[in-house]
Amino acid sequence: MYGFSKEYCQNISLLEYGLEIIGKFIFINLSHTPLKIEDQFSIFMLEDLKNLSKHIDTNFSTTKIHAKCNWKLIMEIVMDPLHIPFVHPSTISTKRPFVPPSSTIIHNKEFNYYRINELSYKTTTSLPHEDENWHPLVESYPSKGTYLEYYFFPNLHFIVPTGGFSFAYCAQFPQEYNLTTINYFYATAKRKVNHRIFPIVNIEAFGFGLRTFLEDVAMMENVQLSANSDLLTGNFGNYEMHIKAWRNFFRDFDYENSNETTLSSK
Repeated sequence: MYGFSKEYCQNISLLEYGLEIIGKFIFINLSHTPLKIEDQFSIFMLEDLKNLSKHIDTNFSTTKIHAKCNWKLIMEIVMDPLHIPFVHPSTISTKRPFVPPSSTIIHNKEFNYYRINELSYKTTTSLPHEDENWHPLVESYPSKGTYLEYYFFPNLHFIVPTGGFSFAYCAQFPQEYNLTTINYFYATAKRKVNHRIFPIVNIEAFGFGLRTFLEDVAMMENVQLSANSDLLTGNFGNYEMHIKAWRNFFRDFDYENSNETTLSSK
């Protein structure tokens, strides 16, 4: 009817994409030549994510945010532990007095990269937390009294607040140089029992986390407004070093035709 040859019709098929399942997380790679997930993220990061997923409850809250700023600005502010009293006076600062982190341990973070999976890393920070009446009702993740943050390069920030009673993540999706779409997710740890308090916990905690994150967004939108074109092409901070290493990788190596995932250390 349409004049297609028999050979052409035999080769018609749906598009296939790379898919990996890590615990409860599904990774879909839209590239025609996807990297193996072990080459994109280190084994220890993937193992942590797999173990974390066992503790996340099946009930969760999620929303989408549109920020009028560059996506890297948002990543920069969430990486700064000292911004809390200046950006969050009406949210986090009302819960407890700000105390600078007593220590932050950065795992697997160097700026002389040799493999692309070294661009993602984990931090553990000694921060206090407030006990809530619902905490005994969940199976908390053993975070050993620290605030855990995972940076899955380039655009996913995964958080386990001190105590391991809840989880959150923010995924940044750049639309334009000054426009970002953000997926925000929140869930408690897995419930031991079903209790009528949990819908209230999810609504209140999700709302509080969202208000806190929107304060970050508002600050970075102001930075975007005041930034000139010369600043936008420069370095914003530590996260920009990750971007430069990423660019160097694609500049210096033809990864589509090679199994090597070595990064330039230049």
